[in-house]
Amino acid sequence: MWIKRGKISLEELENNIDSNTILISIMTANNEIGTIEPITEIAKIAKRHNVYFHTDAVQAIGNINIDVKAQGIDALSLSAHKFYGPKGCGAVYIREGIEFEREQDGGHQEKNKRGGTENVAEIVGLRECNRTCI
Repeated sequence: MWIKRGKISLEELENNIDSNTILISIMTANNEIGTIEPITEIAKIAKRHNVYFHTDAVQAIGNINIDVKAQGIDALSLSAHKFYGPKGCGAVYIREGIEFEREQDGGHQEKNKRGGTENVAEIVGLRECNRTCI
């Protein structure tokens, strides 16, 4: 059983990683049932199998402590409005050294990682709120 009482089974997760697995992506905290996943342990499993680990931390940021380096997180996504920042602004952390292929052509923003004009006002709002709200 993959899920028991709303939390992932670490044993089942590890048993289902195979040679085709390249990424594990888990929601850190569930806003509907209140579960918090053991992301440090999941990251350790990913590392043992040479698989990248991403966590959707939208519901967790500002509510629980997350340290991407200490917890072994390769990628993390968040949304500013969850910690009183601007609605519609988010961020993705990607560990240095991880290469990925972009899905959209155009522009050379973010060191050629994506195209499109940055919403500077909201990015500044996210940063300022992060410093004062979290």
